[in-house]
Amino acid sequence: MMMTTLLLKASRKEQRSFIRFIWSKGLSPNAIHSEMRPVCCNKCFTRPLKHAWCKTFAHGRESVSEQEQPVRSQHRFFASDIQKLVDALHGSNVQMNLDDVLKNKTIFSSDI
Repeated sequence: MMMTTLLLKASRKEQRSFIRFIWSKGLSPNAIHSEMRPVCCNKCFTRPLKHAWCKTFAHGRESVSEQEQPVRSQHRFFASDIQKLVDALHGSNVQMNLDDVLKNKTIFSSDI
């Protein structure tokens, strides 16, 4: 009889590696969940997350590393803000580049 050892710590990368390995052997996401749950305890990925990773691997992803997130701008723009700017500039002969817009943040804080 085989004994199971609980993993008190299983990093996200380790879990993704396990999912990729077992998925490549043909197991379904539900079977992968059944294999991982008793071993990883409460630190285990959720069933929907396992399904998502299997789908990602099925679409050709090979890396189990975290994907680098794009650097986010410190400036946030909303569609309504951009629409206000377009409406304000419509019909005028004003040209602005993004740097000009960022320098003039008052456009986004006032109702044009």
